[in-house]
Amino acid sequence: LFRSLKFGDDESINVTITVTVKPEFELTDYKGLSLTKHVYKIRDEDVEKEVDRLREMQSELVPVEDRGAEPGDIVTATLTGRFEAQATKPEAAEGEAAEGEATEAPEAETAEADKAEGEQGAQADAAEASPAEPAEPEEIKQEDVDINIGADGVLKEFTEALTGVKPGDERTFTVEYPAEYQPERFAGRKMNYTASVSAVRVKELPEANDEFAQGADEEFKTMDDLRADIRKQLEHQGEHRTEDELRGATMDKLIENNKFAVPDFI
Repeated sequence: LFRSLKFGDDESINVTITVTVKPEFELTDYKGLSLTKHVYKIRDEDVEKEVDRLREMQSELVPVEDRGAEPGDIVTATLTGRFEAQATKPEAAEGEAAEGEATEAPEAETAEADKAEGEQGAQADAAEASPAEPAEPEEIKQEDVDINIGADGVLKEFTEALTGVKPGDERTFTVEYPAEYQPERFAGRKMNYTASVSAVRVKELPEANDEFAQGADEEFKTMDDLRADIRKQLEHQGEHRTEDELRGATMDKLIENNKFAVPDFI
């Protein structure tokens, strides 16, 4: 960091510079550290969870033709929504005196003041007689929206309204969005929806058989081969996680046992 520059009478230059260097310290208390090593054992259910994930990736959506939509189905619909109108409060008439406030006007202005007061009174009466016009409600439209009935993150009003629908059906319903909902413009507001259903489909997963294993990788002949490979990969990931966590805990312990000052620029 450049601090100062001075020129001497003998044409010399006096420069002051501050240089940041690494702090010097002596590492102590690094032997016999008390650490906890977490070992992650792979269970059969961990392997099956990964098998299910692979099946999910190869799933297909099949049209439902013999019944209405039920939880777990995917309903495709065009949604037309309109926010419920929010009435705006009428603004107070200009020139309205505060309650209890008294003013005095010159005699020459009294007639004009009475006339203006009469006009303002008429305007106020008209405002009270006719309610404020509600703001024009905002409308949205989304086409071919896929809604997973009953899934996490799907608002209950959608699930309730669309359960039992078939292609060609139309449903109207109201959704009251939570105060913390995102996007923010929906938060705490009510939306009146019309849903025009174009399709109802169910997700079908492939069977976990040898054919599925062969499709996952040509090296696999059976599901046992696939499960063995999955277990090996999960065990490898568990070992790396154990090493990373142990290394991080070691560094934290060393820092705790060896306190030293660190320059601001480091």
